[in-house]
Amino acid sequence: MTKLDCSNLDFLFSGDNELEVEKALLEAEGFLVNSKINLQAKVFKASHHGSKTSNNYEFLKMVNPEIFVISAGLNNRFNHPAQETLERALEMGLEIKRTDIGGDFIFPLDF
Repeated sequence: MTKLDCSNLDFLFSGDNELEVEKALLEAEGFLVNSKINLQAKVFKASHHGSKTSNNYEFLKMVNPEIFVISAGLNNRFNHPAQETLERALEMGLEIKRTDIGGDFIFPLDF
């Protein structure tokens, strides 16, 4: 897990974390807050290409993103992103950006 905190925009990159890691982070939330580690981010790069084994509701609620970026190849053999993940993000009111549909995304940063 990597967090980039810029003056006007923060990002959380979770890599290929799956449900077990997300649950562990949720259980450690009090510890993380007390350690001044904040996992909230405006932009969250979906775990594991938006698979159904990641990006659970409780974890997304903790991250509290506005923008949900899903990096997945067009017509990939794993059918990423999962429909369940897309529906969850829509229900939460997240803006979804998908590389399989939109290609690369650029986020301007002010330093």
